[in-house]
Order: sequence, then C-alpha cells, then structure tokens
Amino acid sequence: MTTDALAQFSQKMVSITMLLMVAIIMMNTVVLFFPSWSLSNERLGIDLSLSNRLLSTLDISLEGLPWWQAAGAGLISFLVLIPLCYSLFHLRALFCTYARRDYFSASAARHMHKIGISLGFWVVMTIAADPLLSYWLTMLKPDGEREILFGFELQSVAWLFIAACVVAVARILEKATLINEENKLFL
Repeated sequence: MTTDALAQFSQKMVSITMLLMVAIIMMNTVVLFFPSWSLSNERLGIDLSLSNRLLSTLDISLEGLPWWQAAGAGLISFLVLIPLCYSLFHLRALFCTYARRDYFSASAARHMHKIGISLGFWVVMTIAADPLLSYWLTMLKPDGEREILFGFELQSVAWLFIAACVVAVARILEKATLINEENKLFL
C-alpha cells in the first residue's frame, strides 16, 4: 500500500470510527428507553443489548421498574461505555494522525497508548458493572430476594490481553519515533 493509499484509508477510518462511537451510544440509549427494540436472537448468538443477559438472569423486565431505577441502570451501563468511547476517540485521532502521513510521531504513540489503557479500563468497568447493576435492579425486592451477580468471561481475558498488547506496541512506536528523530538529526 502506498503512502497516499494508506493516508486515504486512514481518512476513511476516521469517519468509520466516529460512526461506530455514535452507533454504540445510540444503541445503548434506544435499548434503555425502548427495551422491546433490543436486537437479540439466541439462535444466531446476537445480543446487542448491554443488559439482556443480566435482565433474564434476574428475571426482571425494564418496563416493570420505576422510571428512576431504569434510568439508574441506564446510567450505570452508559458509564461503562465511556472508556470504550474514549478508546474509539483516540483511535479516531490516531487515524487522523496517519491521514496526515505522520506515522512515526510521539502523537501517534500517545494515542495508541491511550487506546490500550482505556480498553483495559473498559474491561475492568464491564466486570465491575455486573454486581452493581444486579444490586441496583433488585434493590426494591424484599429481603432475601436481592441479588449481586459476579461474572467473568473468557472474552474479558482476551480484551485485557489485547489492551496490554496495544500498550506494548505503543511503547515500541514511541521508541521507534525517538530512533527515527535521532536518525534525522544524525543525517
């Protein structure tokens, strides 16, 4: 791929990344206010609602909750998305940097480092949100029926590994940038 083609591809990825961020926030908001619109199909393995699994495990319907409790659940699930959106924001900024043909730069390394850190934080928040959400959704139930669910899935381990790899590549890019700058000064 030539540098012009790479720059054009990076420019397209800037737009795609922005669309992905908006889609994630919109889908979370729509499912909160219109739970029946949740895109879920067990046979196909599709589950785009953040709380379908949790709601079915707790045998709770969002329609049956008081508005403030449903809004609180939505706020908790939205807070989990903030590090993911922050990661996508820096991915977009990274592609903007590449679109300017600035491949070996401290800016690119910083954006990549922030992507990895925020992805890791997103995974940790996702793991921490299940107990918080389960308690929040069952807090109006009588004593003995309130539940706190803890969950940890293999995909969380995979995402943590990917986040660590992105941080490692960012540090490598940072070193490569320093070497590149030294070589320019030397010549």
